[in-house]
Amino acid sequence: MGGDTGPLRLAAAAGAATVGLFGPTWAGRYGLGSRDGVGSADLQGLPGCPHRRPTAITEQPCWWTAECPLSPAGPACMADIPVASVVRAVTRLCAASRARHPADDR
Repeated sequence: MGGDTGPLRLAAAAGAATVGLFGPTWAGRYGLGSRDGVGSADLQGLPGCPHRRPTAITEQPCWWTAECPLSPAGPACMADIPVASVVRAVTRLCAASRARHPADDR
């Protein structure tokens, strides 16, 4: 589980089940999706952000400044991802992984 960063993408490329947390980047375009039957979950923060530009993320006002135009306290898009949603996604992927590989439950 992690933000839309290199380590999360490496884990997905290595075949690990992943839960990606997407803030300014758009999960619909840049999400990890399911790879080779390995589960993943892409959780999008603030899907209706009026400043998000899915095809030109570096043109978003928050991209270069790391300042959210919607919240002086920090990125509203990341704060919009509820902890309960992350826990549900991780729990679901762990259960699916155990169901696919019962011999690994030693």
